[in-house]
Amino acid sequence: MNTRVPGRLALALALCALLSSACGGSSSSPTGSTGSGSSGSSACGGVAVGPLGCTRGMMTGTVAGVTFNGGVPIGGATYTPVAAVPALGLPALDFIVIQGTSADLTSLTITARAKVGTASLGAGVIDPETRQPTSNNASLATRANGAATGQWNTNILGGTGTVTITTVSTTAATGSYSFTMVPQAGSGATGNRVVDGTFTVAF
Repeated sequence: MNTRVPGRLALALALCALLSSACGGSSSSPTGSTGSGSSGSSACGGVAVGPLGCTRGMMTGTVAGVTFNGGVPIGGATYTPVAAVPALGLPALDFIVIQGTSADLTSLTITARAKVGTASLGAGVIDPETRQPTSNNASLATRANGAATGQWNTNILGGTGTVTITTVSTTAATGSYSFTMVPQAGSGATGNRVVDGTFTVAF
């Protein structure tokens, strides 16, 4: 049986990888800035995070060697089910999107299949089940005085890395990540960024 993904589904998965916020379920991911564009912070267990807090969990680690504590607020973690299609040999393709924002408004967003285990992401990575470019991706955005100053990515266009899902259900997930992210042209970003850490979120 030919188990390759049909053209329309392949296109949808590719678009999802590049536009994760558009595929992140019923709630859109926050930007981490206040309505006026000014910076601010909230405390989560004594740790300063973005102004929207950490109601849905935390992302902790380092960005270019600097400590990153990203609060995941309401709307910052979503689980989206995608049913299996046995007739096409396709497994369930459920995925999660999480975004953490730090006190300086640096935000990290990760999209990954909701599947326990370690998965690679980056240019040239093929999902072994769908035989299509992986939908896993990550983006890092920095801000200063409320204005965007740069964006780095690991996705089907560039960068390398892995995301490990330790536990996952429709209500919560834990895991870790490690990326070498490449600058997005025109964003003000320069040079690669090494990003790693762990996450604990509720949906």
